[in-house]
Amino acid sequence: VQGRIGNSSVSTDGSDYFFAVLPDDGTLKYYLESYNTSGSSSSDIFTYIYNKNGGLIGNSYKYNEPLGLSYDTVTIHCRQADTVYFRITSVGCFSYKFHYEVIPSGLADVARLS
Repeated sequence: VQGRIGNSSVSTDGSDYFFAVLPDDGTLKYYLESYNTSGSSSSDIFTYIYNKNGGLIGNSYKYNEPLGLSYDTVTIHCRQADTVYFRITSVGCFSYKFHYEVIPSGLADVARLS
């Protein structure tokens, strides 16, 4: 998924929201590639990850991002196969790409071996 955040025309683009349905129980890994286009190294980009009930389950606060490209990873253990929501927001302008993966918990494999 890719997007831009913090750009303005009539009003500032404050936050981007996405959701995903996790296919398995396990560890959720979220990967963000952001590009600071603000012209200022005092710009910040934030990621919030919520469960289906709106509870915060993971976050990342990247302050004073250098101009150009940077990377971030958020790891959330013990997630159930269910819906999660991603919110990306910033102070300053960024373009970004993100993706996620679920590393299965392995319980199904253990059950088959028993």
